[in-house]
Amino acid sequence: MKKTIIAVLFSLSLLVSTIGGCYAFSEQVPDFVTEQIDCIYNNDSNYDIINNNGVSVKVNFIDENQVNYELGNYENIYNYIIDNELVLVMSKVTVSRSSKTKNLTKVFTHSYRFNFENAITFGVECYAVIRVDENTGVITSFSGPSVSLYLPAGGGAISEKLYDINTSYKWGSTAHRSIDFTYRYGYERVEAGSYGTSTTYRTPYYTSVIHGE
Repeated sequence: MKKTIIAVLFSLSLLVSTIGGCYAFSEQVPDFVTEQIDCIYNNDSNYDIINNNGVSVKVNFIDENQVNYELGNYENIYNYIIDNELVLVMSKVTVSRSSKTKNLTKVFTHSYRFNFENAITFGVECYAVIRVDENTGVITSFSGPSVSLYLPAGGGAISEKLYDINTSYKWGSTAHRSIDFTYRYGYERVEAGSYGTSTTYRTPYYTSVIHGE
């Protein structure tokens, strides 16, 4: 016997490189979340936090959570992220002059709570690489977009995956000097119940966007 619980809340939201010294430990919050929070407060340009419209709220986030951060209260900050439907973003952006390529890949870390139960947090890698002519600024080719589960939520699930994945791209102009990659996906996990039953949980459907030029 199987039952499916589908959250009908829709959310729009617009990696991992070596984190180095950006690390903190918390028993209540996933380690990779505390690591990203630390990097945000350390003004690491590879880390950001966005709202469900894909807009950076990094400055406001730092201001509103300053006291909690100074007290080491990552749980309150984690709940703030969940309650405000914010998304942590880690960038893998690199530029190679020799090959004239730009790696635009990012990992978007989503957190969601089912029926006031414990939150789940998972990372999704959104891949894209472009090749740019240095003289004209024209994008001559690209690789991607593709999406994959990068940081599974775990927690005893029988299985977990991304569902209904859809990717697309759109040129910013006919001159091909900019491009937007769009990634749409939801997260699904199956947990075991009693007497051989299982329950399938699904998050809202997310949309993440990466801009390249």
